[in-house]
Parts: sequence; structure tokens; C-alpha cells
Amino acid sequence: MIKTLESIVSQLTNDELRKAFDELIEFKNTGVLVRDGIVRAVHADFEEFNDTSFPIGSVDKFIFFEISKRAYSLLPSDH
Repeated sequence: MIKTLESIVSQLTNDELRKAFDELIEFKNTGVLVRDGIVRAVHADFEEFNDTSFPIGSVDKFIFFEISKRAYSLLPSDH
């Protein structure tokens, strides 16, 4: 069985997602990703569970998508 990045990120709390977002903003501004942060933890969980190597630079897309899904679900319906 495989554990997807989407499933790992979907289990993060809103607070953890906020922290991950802040880590990614800091990374974009400084080029340095927090050593013991949420983003690295998600990446490590995925690699360890699936016994594979995956570029850490691709994890941000899954975090941004999860934030978007949660925010979108809060929008009022057009109907």
C-alpha cells in the first residue's frame, strides 16, 4: 500500500498548515527551509513510508492545494 502526499497533507491540522505555509514563504524569501518544520516532516513521512526518494521542492504544491481546498469549502455557494 502507498501513502500519498495528498493523504499525508490532508491529515494536517489548520494550525500545522498555517505553519507549513509560513515555512514556505520564508523559504521563498531566504532560500532556507526550516530544519525541523512541518514541510520537512511531511516529506520525511512520505519517503519513509513509501521507501522512496522524492524531491522536497515538490511538496509545496500539495500543501498549497490542501489550503486551497479548505478555503474553497468555506466560500458561500453561488446557488
